[in-house]
This record gives sequence, structure tokens and C-alpha cells, in this order.
Amino acid sequence: MLAGAASCALAAAPAASPNKTLSIGDATVSMAWSPAWHIDESVAREQPKSVAFQTDDPLRLRVIVSAAPGSSPGLTTDDGMRDVVAKMAGKLAPQSVERELTTKPIAGASARGYYVCATDPAPKPDEYRYVCQGVVSSGGRAFAFTALYSDSGKADIDKVISALATLELAKAT
Repeated sequence: MLAGAASCALAAAPAASPNKTLSIGDATVSMAWSPAWHIDESVAREQPKSVAFQTDDPLRLRVIVSAAPGSSPGLTTDDGMRDVVAKMAGKLAPQSVERELTTKPIAGASARGYYVCATDPAPKPDEYRYVCQGVVSSGGRAFAFTALYSDSGKADIDKVISALATLELAKAT
């Protein structure tokens, strides 16, 4: 189930991380970065409005962040983001261990958003057990994300959510 979630478009306190600049579609963003994460360059070639990063073992953790269409200004509002995440939850719920999927907030100095997580009851070999999907906005732009991980990546997901809370749209020069 969760292997397919990557194609559709993240509470341990994280260690202080340097920021990394990423190009996502026509936007440049900065966010906290773990030295354990590596960019998967193939995704940018195949999906120009997306960036993917993962741990050395991609089955531990893999994250895809995609730029929402620029013509979606309502998506950057709390109601708009909650509506999108509710639709994500609706697609995940029938295949999830959890009876109800809880929408959780993301809040940072310049970013805010919402996400939901689900557990696959019986992942096949080389598939992920967990998925978190959501939307985060910064500087009037919205970004959808999908984080896929296995039991070995449980500690990483909190770092990913914390990093997304630091997402900041780069200022035009």
C-alpha cells in the first residue's frame, strides 16, 4: 500500500542542523537539514516540481516534497491546507491500521501546515510500513510532502517534521 503513496505527491527533539537550500519547482527554499539525509537527484529529473531526500538506506526514510501550483492561493490558508490533508487522510484511512487518522499541525517561525500519518498493516518486502503526508506553506507558497519510512526510521520522522517547520521561502534578489 505505502509504496504507491510516494507517487502521489514527515517527538524527539532534533539536534541542531545546518540549513540546506533546495530548489522545488520554481521556488527556492531553505530548511534545517540532517547530515544523514541525501538528495535523490533522479526525482528532480523525473518530477521537476519535486525534490526527494532519503537516508543511506532508502527503506529507512524517503521524503518527497513538491511545489503546489502557483495558482492555488487558497492552499496556503489554514482551511485550505486542512482540507487537502483531510483528502489525503481519506485516501489513506481504508488501508491503514488506525481507525481514525488525526490531522496534526506543523508550526514554525515562517512555516505552518498540517499532516497525517498512517500505518500499513501488512507491508510487502521492500515496502514502507508508515507514511506521513501533508502540506506546509511559507512565504505565500504551498508544498505537499510524503514521507515514507520503516520501523528503523521512526526516530527520523520527528526530525523531518521539525525540519519542515523551518522551511522558509528564499527572498527574491
